[in-house]
Amino acid sequence: MLNNHGFDLWSDSYDDSVRHLDTKNQYPFAGYTNLMNAIYGTIMKQAPAKILDIGFGTALLTSKLYDAENTITSLDFSSEMLKIALSKMPAANLLQWNFNLGIPPALKGHLFDFIISTYALHHLTDCVKIDFIAALLNLLEPQGKILIGDVCFLSRNDLRLP
Repeated sequence: MLNNHGFDLWSDSYDDSVRHLDTKNQYPFAGYTNLMNAIYGTIMKQAPAKILDIGFGTALLTSKLYDAENTITSLDFSSEMLKIALSKMPAANLLQWNFNLGIPPALKGHLFDFIISTYALHHLTDCVKIDFIAALLNLLEPQGKILIGDVCFLSRNDLRLP
């Protein structure tokens, strides 16, 4: 599992890596574009929206939502990913935070229409994941939604049914 330093090192080639693996239909990013389009489409049906993105990386999805005039708040633990995202979304509220530590204090009292997380929550243990998602519920507007797109298998082979 990569730590924030690993993601800092990967940041310059991250977008190309994702696109390459998606195009080649290779794990873990097979279907990435379809997933991002589905999340984007769901949010845009209710836009403009207040969005919290957990583990936004280089903002491949979030920058498109930002460009569509949604209000963006995002968390990521990689300072280099954050720099790339900031160049795409200069007016977004981007927080450097390790979500293994839970919800950052800076979000207390904020409510969002959508909380999204793509390819990030698999870095949490199952127990931490349950507590973290439960805590996210307190950040949702009454009709708000949490949209999670992630991997849940260690490898493509683990995905195959016996």
